[in-house]
Amino acid sequence: MRALLLARATAGLSVTELLAARVASQRAIAGLLDRGALVREGDVVRLRLPVGWFVRSKTPEPERRRADRRCADLLLREGERARDAIRGDPVGAGKALDRIAKDLLLLVSDDAPETAVRAALALEPILTGRLDREVVFGVWRRATRAAAEAPRATRAKVTLAWVRTMIARGDHEAAEELLRAGDDLGADPLWAAYRAIFLAHIEAWRGGLGSARALLDEADHALAGEALPEPTRTHAREDAMLQRVFVAFQAGELDETERLCRRLAADAARTPSLRMVSLARRFSAEVLLRRDRPAEAAQLLERTRDDLFAYGDAAGALFLWSRRVEALKAAGEAARAKEEARAARTMAARAGEGAFELAVLRALDEGDIPAARVSELSWQSQIRSLRQEAEAWLAGRAGREPVTMLQLDPATGVASSGDRRVSFARSRTLFVLLDALASALARGKALSADELFALGWPEEHAEKASKKQRVQTAIWTLRKKLLGDALVTEPHGYSLAPSIRVVRTE
Repeated sequence: MRALLLARATAGLSVTELLAARVASQRAIAGLLDRGALVREGDVVRLRLPVGWFVRSKTPEPERRRADRRCADLLLREGERARDAIRGDPVGAGKALDRIAKDLLLLVSDDAPETAVRAALALEPILTGRLDREVVFGVWRRATRAAAEAPRATRAKVTLAWVRTMIARGDHEAAEELLRAGDDLGADPLWAAYRAIFLAHIEAWRGGLGSARALLDEADHALAGEALPEPTRTHAREDAMLQRVFVAFQAGELDETERLCRRLAADAARTPSLRMVSLARRFSAEVLLRRDRPAEAAQLLERTRDDLFAYGDAAGALFLWSRRVEALKAAGEAARAKEEARAARTMAARAGEGAFELAVLRALDEGDIPAARVSELSWQSQIRSLRQEAEAWLAGRAGREPVTMLQLDPATGVASSGDRRVSFARSRTLFVLLDALASALARGKALSADELFALGWPEEHAEKASKKQRVQTAIWTLRKKLLGDALVTEPHGYSLAPSIRVVRTE
């Protein structure tokens, strides 16, 4: 019972794991539940915070540390067991990881490097597709620092996990840089295989199909020996086969793509590897789309997208969503394609994932996404084909005449737009914000609430909620007095509509 009370007060511990590790007996757990010291959620028990804090405050530090280590080990073992089951049971294992994710995230910042690395690697399946870039990349930065003195095999796993996360978001150039910087990891068999697989994927996106095939041959060679244990080797072979499918599709070899899809799906079903079965179905849908059967393709892509959302892979699902949008357009369902493209774009924009915003671009117009936003995302994109699509989209709108003139007179603080003329002489803060938005329009940039507050109230400090309220009030006033809908709310701030032409009076 004492061991339970000394566990970290925030940790959700599995009753099954506690009994197996002999941390507590069923009687002890039942007794603490009856007294209200523990809260039970399914197979998980959590300490009530006041109880945990009180007991820990009365316990000598050495004993607390030992209890923390034991608690951490229980959480890590549970996380690793769920991670190892993710291919065969992505929904169940994903839920198990989600349940202890907060506890594992705390362990990523643990002072013990080995604990931090184990926690990050246990979380990898749900981090790869999670739409929270700041949190996810922060985990891999901390894990990389923690693994700096670890054995080569551990460093290889951490680097590959970070690369996989980057590739899932379209950060191909950053991923390639990491892969090519890992020369000291070359002797590790896992690194050798996956380095070639990931580089092949990046090359195939660029159109370097010969290089991609050579890299996959290199991966097959690395996987031919007995250096990698099972099931790691089987999983790596599945991943390599998926890239074979992708290369064949990129090469326009549709019969070969279908053959490889059937083979991949059959092998993955035996493993089992449910996510891989779904991805094989995705390429079958792509072949249908190329063969002018878009309605059937759209159905398969919807099913695959929904599978990936259910598996916790929101990043992969967003990309599949963009492919479904293309299929709907090809099937003549333009209205539905635009509706779904708007929904996908909103989700991507809120998550700060620009590549996925660009992926649905062809179904959108300036009423859905400002040209300034497209211009900003275009130069940032690390995938050449997405940059080219964005440039073509922008070029198709370059010849259109702006419909609204915004005239600014910095000397007098007067602004006019259409038949509206407003003096901001007594509201210089509003004019400063308006002028900043006009300058940002020329750079294709939206300004965040924090940026606008710093410009409008440079000498003041305020709470975040207060800053947000002041900026929102200023934006509302500018809309009411002058700009109306031409002052656009973006996912990351505010911008002027691309239809505005700014003229400043000298």
